[in-house]
Amino acid sequence: MSEKNYCGSGKTRKGKFGDFFSLSIDMQKANSMALKKGRYLNLIVSPRKEKDAYGNDLTVHEDTFEPVKQEEQKENLPY
Repeated sequence: MSEKNYCGSGKTRKGKFGDFFSLSIDMQKANSMALKKGRYLNLIVSPRKEKDAYGNDLTVHEDTFEPVKQEEQKENLPY
């Protein structure tokens, strides 16, 4: 698994209609990631094990998943 490229954090907040997520994104990091990839930037928001000093309980990082092409998949079949 590749190294995670963190670009922000967030908090879970309670509202009148349930929970919602407030995110803070470092735009310089996000912009540099988007310039490398193209038009879209895929992000993953995941819970932290513990809240940090600012009360953030979420972390935001780049989704680096690359699907396996079907040709490569066929070559690796056991049968």
